[in-house]
Amino acid sequence: TDAGRDTDAVGRPPARQPSHQGSLAGKYTASGVLRGFSCNWGGVYTGGSHVVTNTAGAIFDSRTRRYVGNNNQRTITVGSSFRMDLGLRYQWKQSRFGHSVGLNVKNVLDREYVKSSRVFGDRRSWFVSYALALR
Repeated sequence: TDAGRDTDAVGRPPARQPSHQGSLAGKYTASGVLRGFSCNWGGVYTGGSHVVTNTAGAIFDSRTRRYVGNNNQRTITVGSSFRMDLGLRYQWKQSRFGHSVGLNVKNVLDREYVKSSRVFGDRRSWFVSYALALR
């Protein structure tokens, strides 16, 4: 609400804060012959954002010390992105132990995107996991 002499910065969104953000996830757990198997999926949407602070690039007249404009640096934005993730898991019991093995894929569509921090997001990534629990 107050940007000092930079009157154009008032009301502008903060840097690296997406305009919109949302996610949706689901899980399916099999029964019957496929008991122990499960599948989860999720999607993450991140809206566009400004990459620098709302006062970046301000130009002031050195004689009058008044704001005269900006160099448009504060208008640089990163576009929106959508990422989908997928996971498969199998769980079983053996004596007193519960076992679980999983495969997760991040960015399953292998889309290129730029994060609000101005770095590229991860390409398709594969993760394997194993868990052992005492029951």
